[in-house]
Amino acid sequence: MEPTESDNLFMMVKSTDCGRSWRDVDGANRPETDDLESVDGREVSGTIHIVHQVTQSIRCQPLPSR
Repeated sequence: MEPTESDNLFMMVKSTDCGRSWRDVDGANRPETDDLESVDGREVSGTIHIVHQVTQSIRCQPLPSR
């Protein structure tokens, strides 16, 4: 998730109150890229796999969902 055009940071956010509020999850370990052309995610066996395309490569970032 890219919160604003000016921040251009990859973020994973989580809500524990049915979407009324959201918080950044594991910000210290976010991927070091500001090139967020395409991002997709899937949960598989308790792990969220985030795949993001940058200019000349594709990267995968696994995140525990619990």
